[in-house]
Amino acid sequence: MFDFLKPEKNYGVVGLALLIVGVAGFVILEVYYTLWLGQYQLASLFFWGAGFVGSILYIVDLIRKRTSN
Repeated sequence: MFDFLKPEKNYGVVGLALLIVGVAGFVILEVYYTLWLGQYQLASLFFWGAGFVGSILYIVDLIRKRTSN
């Protein structure tokens, strides 16, 4: 059913992993540190950036997979 969402190349797998880790890390940091103000902005930006790069890699992999068929 979700076969079209599976990454085809290695950079698609890396992109999906970065997306999942980036989103999870960003959400955990935002929820945890919203309660207590601190110097978490750099770490939060790192996870957001990892998720952003991962999403771009994953989407490019899905587009290439779709256009090659």
